[in-house]
Amino acid sequence: MRYMATIYVSDVMDVVAATIELQAWSADYGPPELAGQWTMVLPGIGENDAREWLGRALFEASLHVTTPTSKG
Repeated sequence: MRYMATIYVSDVMDVVAATIELQAWSADYGPPELAGQWTMVLPGIGENDAREWLGRALFEASLHVTTPTSKG
């Protein structure tokens, strides 16, 4: 299995918006399958350092992606 993620993160006023699309290939050739897609709005942290901002945004997004959704 082979995976590829496309991640968009942007700072919009006082929030951080993120969209993640995960594609998977089960064979060596051919088109990928959509394995997951998430869009989230995270609270901004007011970070001025670009690397710190990105690291925090990716960390928070990873928590959102790996947390099971509650149903009921």
